[in-house]
Amino acid sequence: MTEQSWIGKPLDMGSDLRAETANARHLSMILADTRAPRRASAAAQYAHDLLDRTLAAHVAGPVACAKGCNLCCHTFVSATIPEIFRLAEQVRDTAPILTAAREARAIGQARRFTARVSCPLLQNGLCGGYDGRPLACRTMLSRSLAACTAYFPINGSGALDYAPGAREARGRVEMILLAALALAGLPGTHVEMIQGLAVALTEPDAERRWLNGEDVFAGVENDSGDANGDLATWVPILMSLAQRAW
Repeated sequence: MTEQSWIGKPLDMGSDLRAETANARHLSMILADTRAPRRASAAAQYAHDLLDRTLAAHVAGPVACAKGCNLCCHTFVSATIPEIFRLAEQVRDTAPILTAAREARAIGQARRFTARVSCPLLQNGLCGGYDGRPLACRTMLSRSLAACTAYFPINGSGALDYAPGAREARGRVEMILLAALALAGLPGTHVEMIQGLAVALTEPDAERRWLNGEDVFAGVENDSGDANGDLATWVPILMSLAQRAW
């Protein structure tokens, strides 16, 4: 298969990383196109669409998640900065975001797992930013409402019953996005979602300034687990493969 045949298609989830390499290269070109002022948001949308297609291809039911269930919308969520910009495009009322960001900053990441702070995007129990929700939210797919009901009120009683393939799909798409950001010379930092949204909504011309290298999110809490885990190993490998293909 040619490289073009992999781009934008559902990942096959196999050991061959040709699809991941092709998509990382393509995404890095989107991020490097200085003619597009909102290319960070466009990169996030590409990653989200790729994940959605991969989930549709590989995650089989039953999935217990349903409209109106928001048990997982009261905890710490981190996202890459391009995802923050994409999500900010859907926010209509800034005031609840700013209030929640101050609360989140005061609590900190560790306590957010038990404090049960509601996401300010919730509107009558539904996500007001659903189309632009980050990778973390898109892959919170559970096979058991009972497991979620036991886990989320205190964040740690029992275990979540993830739909098979959901977390792996997220890891692969996140690896692609982070490799593309690095190839384009942009940071792949994960920031706390609500604090990040507050910055994106209040800092003038935030996306352009961030793309130009300004540390617009300097005061935002980072995800403490950002530099750990499999991504720290696999992102450099995917970068190397993508550079070799050039």
